Amino acid sequence: MAKFPLFCDMIKTLKKIAQKKVMSEITLDETKLKELLKAAIFELLKEQKEVFSEILTESLEDIGMETAREHPIKEVSIYT
Repeated sequence: MAKFPLFCDMIKTLKKIAQKKVMSEITLDETKLKELLKAAIFELLKEQKEVFSEILTESLEDIGMETAREHPIKEVSIYT
């Protein structure tokens, strides 16, 4: 989680609020909750483009390596 300081700070703040019970109970319908989550994720993506780019690149490389292990290319000769 060290790569996501803003996200970590947000989680820590939410935990503190929950522990202190500073806020009264909030009721959100599913649609509003989805909108809030999408907005938070979009903001993180905007602010942390490089981090998410690295994550996506590493994920694609891992997928490629796993695919190569599962389906190895047989020896191919260019002279036949």
